[in-house]
Amino acid sequence: TEASCTIFPELKATAIGQAFQASTLESIAIPKGIVEIQAGAFLGSQFLRRLTLSDSIEKIGSSAFSECISLEKVSLPPQLTVLVAGVFSGCRSLKTVQLPAALDKVEEEAFKGCLALESIPLPDGVRYVGDAAFENCKSLKSIVLPDSIEHLGNRAFAGCERLETVILPGEIKETSLTAFVGTPWLKTQLEGELVVDNCLLAYGGTNTEAVLTTGIQTIGHAAFEKNESVERVVIPTGATAIEDLAFANCPALTSVVIPDSVTTISDSAFTGSPHVVISCTRGSAASAYRIRHKLPGLYIAKEKPDISVRPTGGRAKRRR
Repeated sequence: TEASCTIFPELKATAIGQAFQASTLESIAIPKGIVEIQAGAFLGSQFLRRLTLSDSIEKIGSSAFSECISLEKVSLPPQLTVLVAGVFSGCRSLKTVQLPAALDKVEEEAFKGCLALESIPLPDGVRYVGDAAFENCKSLKSIVLPDSIEHLGNRAFAGCERLETVILPGEIKETSLTAFVGTPWLKTQLEGELVVDNCLLAYGGTNTEAVLTTGIQTIGHAAFEKNESVERVVIPTGATAIEDLAFANCPALTSVVIPDSVTTISDSAFTGSPHVVISCTRGSAASAYRIRHKLPGLYIAKEKPDISVRPTGGRAKRRR
């Protein structure tokens, strides 16, 4: 039988503290009269599957339901205006969320790591979506941002690896594209590079050769992942790191030129790119890497590689 609890039905309590943190209950109903659920109230309640929230609730604290890994569905009270930081983060089974019409703000990491979340209809009136609010919601397929949006945080939808459809309100600044790093949608919006703080976050378009801009220091996570067009990439001298999955699953990629300045390469950098050949100098970190990972290599002289093809700068396409 399901372990369930209706909290304080006969008492005059108005708030719930941390008494139920890491509870083994599977079902919880919060009655009318409760106006606040405090920070961390149900944090780590791993067996909680069913949650009923009364309409009287006006405030839910940070990480109140974080890491409730069995929670599947939530309907939020109608007068709630803010979803605070980390409130449902790590709820990896959460599939359905009904947001209140009065919602104004979704704070940082509110739904980060909700792996099963397939859709999240944001109501008209939402003005703020914080940093990493929906990061790594790996089942999320589409998102419509209402015209009321004024702030879209860094990495707000980063790592949503199935996110293919994004409807944006009016004009959007190019820097706002960092909200979608690691999504299929972002790659369709770029012709060339998206670089922030000397890190190549993404590369899109149909160019077969990518000679990266001087000044790039890091080839970021999944920057070229699943690029079906690029055949050759020249990394500029001065770059120092190639992050995880940077060139993963690139079926046409046959050559990556790596300078001596690169000293760190993730083990997964070239996963699923079966035809890649590493061009580097003898004794370099790239040479040691390709030998360790049994990748074919081509040794080049210790001089700057030919970069006769000029780089193509990234720019966002405006959706009409």
